[in-house]
Amino acid sequence: TTSANPAAATPQTTTGLGYETGIKGELFDGRLGFTANVYDTQRENEQVTEIDPSTGVTFTSYIGSTDTQGAEIDLNYRLTQSFQALASYAFTDARAVNQGRDTDAEGRPTKGRPEHAFSAALRYQATRGLSLTLGVRYTGESPAFNPTEGATFAANGLYLRHNGARDVMVPSSIIWTAGASYRWKTERYFRGSHTFTLTGKNLTDRLYVVPGNNRSVGDRLGVYATYAIAR
Repeated sequence: TTSANPAAATPQTTTGLGYETGIKGELFDGRLGFTANVYDTQRENEQVTEIDPSTGVTFTSYIGSTDTQGAEIDLNYRLTQSFQALASYAFTDARAVNQGRDTDAEGRPTKGRPEHAFSAALRYQATRGLSLTLGVRYTGESPAFNPTEGATFAANGLYLRHNGARDVMVPSSIIWTAGASYRWKTERYFRGSHTFTLTGKNLTDRLYVVPGNNRSVGDRLGVYATYAIAR
């Protein structure tokens, strides 16, 4: 039985409160630039289903909450006048805190939020106008479904079991990319700058799923060309 208890079911606006702090600096005479930050964000007033233990009646409430904590770091290192290395790492711990009568969901990681993510790239300035880039991106595994997915409740309304969907994980993936970009300027007929970019994505043609979208397969091996013009 589901109750339309007005006091419990009065819609509430989901609110969020977050704290973040970080640093930014340079080392080795400015050759290494870095930024680092940590954060903590809470979302409250999320809709959940609760149960009155004395009557077994379920009702909608807005006491649900999630907590996300994490840290990020970005590095930019000029190896030589021609070579530049870039790297970034993100750690994310996003978990359901209060999910009403679904007690098994509490403490579970939320859908589509990989705990670990890393990317790196090496850029080579071959000539004044031509640059070449090789990059790699690692995305850690993440839950394929919400923490409350597939729950079964007993006749008295209390949590009984789940069908295993909330334990399914989107596998981790490593994706390689490469690109070449050429820039030049023109003065005659048109005064401006031009940029032609050729990019190869997913060089190993890896089949992977985009975190947070279980039905979306990431880009397969492909080559893309773009041209931009600016005054």
